[in-house]
Amino acid sequence: MKTFRLLYTYSKGFTALAVLCLVAACQPGKPYNYKSPQVVADPDKVSAQLAQAADQASQALQTLAAIEQTRSPEVTMEPADNVPLELRRAITLDWVGPVEDVAKIVANRASYQFATIGEQTSNQMVVTIDVENKPIIDVLRSIGLQLGNRADIVVDAATQTVELRYNSQFEQDNVPF
Repeated sequence: MKTFRLLYTYSKGFTALAVLCLVAACQPGKPYNYKSPQVVADPDKVSAQLAQAADQASQALQTLAAIEQTRSPEVTMEPADNVPLELRRAITLDWVGPVEDVAKIVANRASYQFATIGEQTSNQMVVTIDVENKPIIDVLRSIGLQLGNRADIVVDAATQTVELRYNSQFEQDNVPF
């Protein structure tokens, strides 16, 4: 999980670098002149450094992903056969944002109540969901997996509630690797 924290910490910088590269490429274009031949110019020093930094960041992310994959192999999810019908409803959702908001949306689609338990960490947890016609229970599982040891998603079919339970800082820091 420390790797995920490290990856999350550096992801802001990598995102800023990517945005900087995109903005640098947004110069207004000149109309194409068919009569003049194209001239190939050497890239300027700043562009070369940006490209090199982007390559290094990409390699670092690939290395981190490979290390994490060997540390914790993929989690296998059993198909949920004894799940209530409302949690088997198909849902289509494209989301990048705070976990509380998306968990509330998914709970509402299942006609369940949503509750938050515990104290949220100082950094807001962001999850990414991109599903098309997937059961609600699978979306909730995906959210739970993305939260790692920072929080849990608990579904209680008897009371028809979805709970977001934040773990204490002590529990987050004492995860064995």
